[in-house]
Amino acid sequence: MEYESKHLDHLGIVAASCDEIGIVEEIDKAIPPDPRQRLTVGECVKAMVINGLGFASRPLSLTPQFFSNKPLEILIKPGIKADHLNDDVLGRAMDAVYEFGCTTLFSRIAYRAIEKFEIDTSCQHLDTTVMQVHGEYTNQAEIDPWTGDEGQTLISFGRPKDGNQSLKQYLISMIVTNDGGIPMLAETIAGNKSDKKHFRETLKKLKKELKDNDQETYHIADSELYTEPNLPELVSSGIKFITHVPAKIKETERLKLAVKKSEMNKLRKGYWGYELCSIYAGVAQRWLMVYSDQAYKREYTTLKKAIKKEQEKISKALYKLKAQAFSCEKDAIKAARKIIGSSKFHSIKTYEIKSKNTKTGKGRPSADTEVKKEYRIQAGAKLSISKIKKARSLKGKFVLATNDLEVNKQGEYKLCSEEFLDLYKDQQQVERGFRFLKSPLCMTEATFLKKAERIVVLGMLMCLCLIVYAIPQRQLRKRLVETDKTIPNQINQEKQNPTLRWIFQIFEGVEILYKNLNNQTEMLVLNLDNLRKKILELLGFQYQKIYLCTS
Repeated sequence: MEYESKHLDHLGIVAASCDEIGIVEEIDKAIPPDPRQRLTVGECVKAMVINGLGFASRPLSLTPQFFSNKPLEILIKPGIKADHLNDDVLGRAMDAVYEFGCTTLFSRIAYRAIEKFEIDTSCQHLDTTVMQVHGEYTNQAEIDPWTGDEGQTLISFGRPKDGNQSLKQYLISMIVTNDGGIPMLAETIAGNKSDKKHFRETLKKLKKELKDNDQETYHIADSELYTEPNLPELVSSGIKFITHVPAKIKETERLKLAVKKSEMNKLRKGYWGYELCSIYAGVAQRWLMVYSDQAYKREYTTLKKAIKKEQEKISKALYKLKAQAFSCEKDAIKAARKIIGSSKFHSIKTYEIKSKNTKTGKGRPSADTEVKKEYRIQAGAKLSISKIKKARSLKGKFVLATNDLEVNKQGEYKLCSEEFLDLYKDQQQVERGFRFLKSPLCMTEATFLKKAERIVVLGMLMCLCLIVYAIPQRQLRKRLVETDKTIPNQINQEKQNPTLRWIFQIFEGVEILYKNLNNQTEMLVLNLDNLRKKILELLGFQYQKIYLCTS
């Protein structure tokens, strides 16, 4: 009798999620399998997603090593060995995905999941994030996934919005649902592409793709969406937006200075709001100025540090100024004003000018040596109460905008101020998704690919990992609420909103034992305790099938 064990751990949950979403079927429908290959493109993608969510932090070239001690007949299909998942096989699969179109293929999978799990898509959050890479890249031209036109170079130095020109990078753009943070659309785009233009293009294309969808939808993005060229085009395309009004627009500063917290209505705990109508870029819209207690505390602390830093800087500059000689009083005063006048929080307190006769030339002066008068200034600065008061009154406030002006029978806006604020705050859904993509949980260490085309595919694979992660997390939380059950967290508190990462950790140590007797193999699942069985029951049949069919 021979025994062998392999690690299943949480990978069965990942594989079950892939199966439940239908990733393999959707990809193989789009890219027909080659009968000469052991693995279809869909099965290769599934393997890469399992690897990507395997807590391994390995490049894709080490996929065979990752699967060497994993039960591939359960995770992928019978008859597959780790060596079958080599560089060439996965590389060909990635090339086939790129050739078909990453954005199109991703959208098909995402919409299949959204339809199957009845995910609410009425609120969609859009943003981009930077992904850094190293090395040289060829064939870098970005192809527009909607039109097929060649665009900017994919791998670029720097990015307009952060000004850092020292790192090579590309961008991942995502639209995620408010319900569960499920990605609906994902693109890998040029590293120096402007969010302002990209947001406008993406929403217009998305609206065109969904022209037969009558559902009322809010598109939510940060202040990069709010520009004079963007707003009229969005409105003409029938897009409802919720966004942050940039602080550089003068009207926002005037509004923040004019309206005090005492004049606002309480929206939520720690939040107050003041609403008004506005027209910007020819678009009628509602503005909601929000005051946040938490934001005020944070920003006021930053303000005090800035004041202290400026005070130290001015003190050093004025000390050096004392030793500087000027040819006239006017120049001395001008130099002092230049130091203090450019400050944000200080003004001139006092200044004293002293003059002194000096003789020009080298050596011991003679009686007829020319005498020259020089001036030195000693200035003092003081905190400007008016400047500080103005700066303080701006803290904790921000302005939101929407073009949703619909009213109900009572003449009130259908989208009330409280919901307006809540929808914008849920922009963290897409930000949370980006944190996931950059965390060790996802395949961030895999960005060692040499071809830019495969970088595009890698971006899609990372976003697929997010779908595979987010769907079971949403379903588990939903079932816990529906059945009024709980799961203990890391400190043994009963909760109904566990993260899937924690569930993955709970499943560490689940093994498959292979018992070989008389050329027949029996499989047993080890370490499947009551808590793990409870979680599998809540997740559903697809998950139980993987873990329980062999126990």
